[in-house]
Amino acid sequence: MSDRTKNSLVNALKKLLKTKSLNQITIQEIADECGVNRMTFYYHFHDIYDMIDWYFATTTRTLLDNRQPGETLQETVLRVFEAIQEDREFIMKICQSVSSDRVRNFLSRMLNEPILNYIAGKADGMNVPPKDRQFIASFYRNALLGMVWDWIQDGEQDPSGMVEQLRILLKGNADLVLSNFEKNYR
Repeated sequence: MSDRTKNSLVNALKKLLKTKSLNQITIQEIADECGVNRMTFYYHFHDIYDMIDWYFATTTRTLLDNRQPGETLQETVLRVFEAIQEDREFIMKICQSVSSDRVRNFLSRMLNEPILNYIAGKADGMNVPPKDRQFIASFYRNALLGMVWDWIQDGEQDPSGMVEQLRILLKGNADLVLSNFEKNYR
């Protein structure tokens, strides 16, 4: 019941953001739109920003929990694009109203685990220390984060086309990078 109420409150915020900026929306308006009282809102969240953070954390966890066994990095990235596409208007309004850092942190969390797993799989059996694997994963995560961020801002390109370009770009690339790091330890 609790998550259902939280989702209803988020949906009320999404609806209000279609006509107002975030800083113009009150908790009372969210509660009214949702058909609950203000105290119900405060029972679940400290403030609107706490609600936004909950939305981002829940979306991230759902995306990561729903990965299929053997899912490739490209398939995961496509699902990230699709999840963002579903709530693109909401995410854009949050970017414009709050801080792009909040959205960037959300995207970073969405991409971090799949990229770490991708690098770990590629580095299996190689003499590349964990700190270097983390560094390499951070590089790829930030590159992907930049791609996703640009796409959110202009939204012109089809996500599946971007993922195909990513596949071409990464083909053999991580292997080469890991090999270079491994040579450094010989």
